[in-house]
Amino acid sequence: MRANVLVCMLLVLTSVLVVLCSSMALAQELALRTDVTFTSDGLATIDSVEVTRSSTDQPSPRQLVNVVRVRAGDVVAYQTSPSVSFRLLDAPSSLPSVTHTLRIPYAGNVGVLEVLYDGALVASYDLAKLCVVDGLCEAPENELSCAADCGPRCIADNRCDASCADDPDCGGFLWLPVLGIGVLLFAIIAFWFWRRRQ
Repeated sequence: MRANVLVCMLLVLTSVLVVLCSSMALAQELALRTDVTFTSDGLATIDSVEVTRSSTDQPSPRQLVNVVRVRAGDVVAYQTSPSVSFRLLDAPSSLPSVTHTLRIPYAGNVGVLEVLYDGALVASYDLAKLCVVDGLCEAPENELSCAADCGPRCIADNRCDASCADDPDCGGFLWLPVLGIGVLLFAIIAFWFWRRRQ
């Protein structure tokens, strides 16, 4: 009886571990990571734009003075209103500028990243700059935004590049625990059948 309970508990634990490993692999989506500096006089600059693997920010449902959006033609694909405050909590003075890092869902190198202040366009960035196919891998291009120039990075950098079959970071994270759990499960089931026969 105890052996049956133990086997059931191990099967449930194995299932949970497999689901967790799978969800961790799928949790990272492609995001457009951008640093936007807002100034107290209503101007803004887009300091950096790159494609990364990370979770994305949820769009703000509130319409504030500052708006960051991705627009392709007349279609706004994403829009958020970051809350920008120039006041310091511990001092009577205020900051001249504030930089926000945003992670926007990435849908390709199409469209324009725009920053608006009170409805007026104050900064923009053409997303086509993320991949200028010229044979050189130069910033802001990377293997995620411009595989034609940057190609897969088949190196040990703690990032699995699924497009590279020989990447040493792929498979070791997910398949080694799953293989170990499978061997353990096989041993437990074999032991259970051996005990039942005796």
